[in-house]
Amino acid sequence: MTPTTIAYVMTHFPRITQTFIANEIDGLIADGHRVVRIAINPPSGVDAEHPDATDTYYLKNESPLRVARILAGAAAAHPRAFATVLATALRTAGTDVGLGAKRLAHFAEAVLIWRRATDAGATQIHAHFGLTPSTLAMWACEFARIADTGPKKWTFTYHSGSEMFEPGLALNARKAASVDAAICVSDATRSQLMRTSDARHWPKLHTVRCGIDLDRFVYRDPPATQDPPVLTMVGRLAPEKGHLVLVEAMGVLLGRGTAVRLRIIGGGTFQPDIAAAVHAAGLDHLVEFVGELAPGDVPAAVEASDVFCLPSFDEGLPVAIMEAMAVGVPVVTTYIAGIPELAVDGDTAMVVPAGNVAALADAIERIVSDPDLRRRIARAARAAVERDHDDRITGPAFRAAILDAP
Repeated sequence: MTPTTIAYVMTHFPRITQTFIANEIDGLIADGHRVVRIAINPPSGVDAEHPDATDTYYLKNESPLRVARILAGAAAAHPRAFATVLATALRTAGTDVGLGAKRLAHFAEAVLIWRRATDAGATQIHAHFGLTPSTLAMWACEFARIADTGPKKWTFTYHSGSEMFEPGLALNARKAASVDAAICVSDATRSQLMRTSDARHWPKLHTVRCGIDLDRFVYRDPPATQDPPVLTMVGRLAPEKGHLVLVEAMGVLLGRGTAVRLRIIGGGTFQPDIAAAVHAAGLDHLVEFVGELAPGDVPAAVEASDVFCLPSFDEGLPVAIMEAMAVGVPVVTTYIAGIPELAVDGDTAMVVPAGNVAALADAIERIVSDPDLRRRIARAARAAVERDHDDRITGPAFRAAILDAP
């Protein structure tokens, strides 16, 4: 494959909770491609200390004066492209004034991306996530197509249904028509993009599953459970992750005489709500908020637990589940989106309906009390990850899907 330059557009970068994005970029670079990193938002906290932060272009770090100069230059050099894409962006807002203001901002950011990518010699734009990053990539590429300069090819990665809760904002049908290839992390996510786009464009929608570096995750059969058993949950502290359901299920178990401890790994604005629920349930002594961990520290933290629990309401197909399965920690999770494509109830995981407290409590109780079930599920889960989520297979598949797109 001939090395090329790719502009890679994201909401945030670097971000320790999104190792799958860093892995995609690293894979492209390892194959000899040059990647121009573009993020909408600058990093904060530990993310700002990552070396990649110094080599990423942040749209929101641009001064208003420089933005105005870039827009004026683009309008002067390519008036038809400027007027056409601007009009397109505004039409998508209809009569919604607030959305119209957002579309103006999106148009300006798309021009910034087009300028940055063009100056860097990029021949393609890839965006990660189906909302704003792909909207900006679409309009940057359409600007380039009309102006006949800059990257005319674009692709994007799409994870979950939450990226299309507002079809008028997500613009899925328009994106499916414009894009060269859309990468969906599961069949379930691909089906949702199919649902909101014209069937003529379905051949451009590809399922390419996320992968992990299995050399970093050494399997061992589940040992005897600790006393009390330890559950670990990894992910953003956000309502859709289902923390409150897990807290309630822990209360049910405690009422049955089964105490379990919970270690919550991750950060987010929902932590006060979770902490309040923990306190109200009288579980403060059983719940620990670990905070965010560096990616290299997560496997050991997960391996030190007896059960990995992710009772989410909305997902794509979480990498955290793959990582837990890879080290031999039994998983309890929910029947949503792409999760059942990997987590098969009673085979590779215990899977329950999302939001069902009683079912979640029952599944946790069963998995911590049955050593044979734990061992059988863990071994089957590792085999499933090796088959479908080894990045030595998924990485090349991803790169082929975006780079070979016509």
